[in-house]
Amino acid sequence: MIHRSIILAASLVSAVMLVSCGNDAPAAAGGTESDTVSYDDRYGKPDLNERPSGEIDIDLTTMDAALMYGQLYEMAYSPDEYNGKTVKISGPFSYYEDPETKKEYFAVLISDVAACCTQAMEFELDGDYVYPQDYPPLDSQITVVGEFNCYTENYTTYCQLRNAKIVSEY
Repeated sequence: MIHRSIILAASLVSAVMLVSCGNDAPAAAGGTESDTVSYDDRYGKPDLNERPSGEIDIDLTTMDAALMYGQLYEMAYSPDEYNGKTVKISGPFSYYEDPETKKEYFAVLISDVAACCTQAMEFELDGDYVYPQDYPPLDSQITVVGEFNCYTENYTTYCQLRNAKIVSEY
């Protein structure tokens, strides 16, 4: 009985090893290297350097909620690919003042499709503006254009649009 259990266990382990995922599986199975190409390599990633200066590099206002949320995640995950690019984004205006430092933060909020999760794209207006008189009412829909940038504060990296302008308020 013990011998039979050992054979059964060995068979299961062998079966798992044969069907488990791995980077070499297509080549070992006679596939080609193109079988392991990433999504970006297969379908292409936009060349963010193609646009003339002064134009919008990434227009998030043309995307649906799922795509916009995913694009923001990608930008936060791979910020070096987007630093310096001109971004246009729309959503509800948000404001926060850190009670300890008194530093003010301004952002456009983006919700996912289910509206259960929210990301914020912080922005810093180009010029000398004072809150609240120079800003729209909280939660009003705004469109902001600015230069994507990341900075570190208290050992955490944050993304923002600097030199930004509020181009519409509705």
